[in-house]
Amino acid sequence: MSENIFETIKKVDSNGAEYWTSRELANALNYSNYHKFINVIDKAKIACENSGEVIHNHFVQMDDMVKIGSGAERPIDTFYLSRYACYLIVQNSDPTKVVVAKGQTYFDQQKKLFAAGPLMISEKENSPACGSLLIVDFENIETVKQWFFKDPYYMSGVYKTVDVIPYIDAMPFLKG
Repeated sequence: MSENIFETIKKVDSNGAEYWTSRELANALNYSNYHKFINVIDKAKIACENSGEVIHNHFVQMDDMVKIGSGAERPIDTFYLSRYACYLIVQNSDPTKVVVAKGQTYFDQQKKLFAAGPLMISEKENSPACGSLLIVDFENIETVKQWFFKDPYYMSGVYKTVDVIPYIDAMPFLKG
């Protein structure tokens, strides 16, 4: 499966914090006019404030340097955005755009996973062994796979890898 566009443009700072730039997000959401996208950001900032969050924790205004024709550089305004800011932006974007609908699905699912928290499988620092755990009851493993591979988290690229493993009830006598 191809990587999700929103994961592709995600940045990670030196402290490991994820962020997106408003200009790249505008481009990913097919906004050809950045100034129109600023209106969407303004609506998202209002929603952020109304939800009780501190705007500057999610929308950080920065100057990025870009090259101009002569090879010199000039600053342009941009925002560094948290995952929550991106979620609010796609909720306030043009819903007639297919990519916006995909972004709404992606960031909504990411918000739910973030709220649920990671499942740590290893105590080693920086271990790649973490993720989410689902325990489901189906007749057989093929039915589980058919169900899971239609799951919107899987379909939108939230999961990088998936292992479907049978659950063995080690203590069935505890069931009432």
